[in-house]
Amino acid sequence: MKSEDIARIIDLMERHGIAEFEYESDATHLKLNRDAEATNVPQVGEASLTALQPDQTAISSPGVGWFLISHPATTLVPPALPRRVEKNEIVGYVRTGALLRPVLADRDCQLLHALQADGAPVGYGEALFAIAP
Repeated sequence: MKSEDIARIIDLMERHGIAEFEYESDATHLKLNRDAEATNVPQVGEASLTALQPDQTAISSPGVGWFLISHPATTLVPPALPRRVEKNEIVGYVRTGALLRPVLADRDCQLLHALQADGAPVGYGEALFAIAP
């Protein structure tokens, strides 16, 4: 892979709002991440739907983007809350440009309620769901 190829990939990432790119071949492994100040990155820190109570913990955002409670390609209504979820179960998504990251439960728990509105901008590590054991 030549430096011109990498420059073209970076240009495409910027134009199309792609946050991450990874390419691997026999001789090359390239991983690119866009800067948090890049265009098409949401402003974070807006008010949550409900606050996290002192006795609750949370499932946090795996990246910067827009919080989605269900996959954008499905018309299914997400299951009602509260509900039980298992470790590594997909409970939502964070969309950054064309990239869709799953939000995973980090343990078996009770998913109590969403702390962010569907489609709300979120930052890395921001609380998305209140959980209880």
